[in-house]
Amino acid sequence: MLKAATTLFAEKGYEATSVRDVARLSGVFSGSLYAHFNAKEDLLFEVLSQRMELVIRTLTPIAESDLPAREKLRRALRNHLRQAANDPSLSKIVDLWKSLRAERRDQIVALRDQYGRLWQRIIDEGIAAGEFANHDRKFAFLVLVSVANWSQWWFNPAGKLSPEQAADRLADILLKGLNGPA
Repeated sequence: MLKAATTLFAEKGYEATSVRDVARLSGVFSGSLYAHFNAKEDLLFEVLSQRMELVIRTLTPIAESDLPAREKLRRALRNHLRQAANDPSLSKIVDLWKSLRAERRDQIVALRDQYGRLWQRIIDEGIAAGEFANHDRKFAFLVLVSVANWSQWWFNPAGKLSPEQAADRLADILLKGLNGPA
């Protein structure tokens, strides 16, 4: 049911997707779906919560490792693209948190911020260790996460590059800058 909801939310949007649509794609009756979820918003909240918990769970060991910050950044990008490749539909609905009621929206924003703090930790460690230039740390975070998140629109899991290869290319450009050697 969650997979069907994710697919439909990505294809049609949250507002245009009905519980009946989700039930049909899931192969169940609408009433059966309501046995698990009280409303369409419950589906969205569950999908987004699971997604955020997954990316936090997979990024945490990278951010907390003893690796140099440059390697952490490379592995964090690989992780991000791998997660996007595993379920491209899921990557395309992360902004639907805005459709949730305030309490649930706040819970998803708290998870998003927790994920962001892991990225910020990598940047801060890199700056402190002299591995990264002493840029505005907040702006560096925004650039890095924007680059990672935008990959959902151009990265093709069936393309010639694996998620790891695409992430390494991104990391090379971010770490060397456009003026550095190719």
